[in-house]
Amino acid sequence: MRTFNHNKAATLSRIAPVVFALLIGTAARADAVQDANIAEAENCNNTGLCAHGPTPLTPSLDPCYIAQNTIRPCESDQPQPPKPVSVDPNTVGTWELPLKGGPWVWEIHRDGTYRFHSEAGDGAPPHAGTFSASNGHWSLKATTGYTDSGTYLFQAPDTLIATGQLGTAAWRHHALRPVSNKLAQ
Repeated sequence: MRTFNHNKAATLSRIAPVVFALLIGTAARADAVQDANIAEAENCNNTGLCAHGPTPLTPSLDPCYIAQNTIRPCESDQPQPPKPVSVDPNTVGTWELPLKGGPWVWEIHRDGTYRFHSEAGDGAPPHAGTFSASNGHWSLKATTGYTDSGTYLFQAPDTLIATGQLGTAAWRHHALRPVSNKLAQ
């Protein structure tokens, strides 16, 4: 019995290095194959050129990476200044629309911004935002999301007839409105 165990141990001692060498060799070959597969997958992801045909997903590139590598500034999530807009000089100024309880007031600025408020006590909410007007067409977009647009006609010296969502109205230029003939007492 003892020789059998001794022979068994001798056989195992001869086989173990062979098995170990096979395992290491197989592992080394597996790493090379795995490395090649990883390299092919990376190339496929980066270029879209795959051994099995074009990849169904196009590679996505970070726009900031592209901008930085083409010497252009990266876009940010910060609010950008408004783009220049066209504002007909005839529409610039403070306009009033007379109503029963008081006027609506619409301030239009050269820089393409506006402000609106009501002095009529009618509950019309104030708003402000961007404004453009040219060639008889106007539009505005409030910071609250409200938008309106339409047509306009300037009648010299002090009237702006504008049509929009609420209908047509004749706005009077605040600085040019007629002064009362009554003397202050």
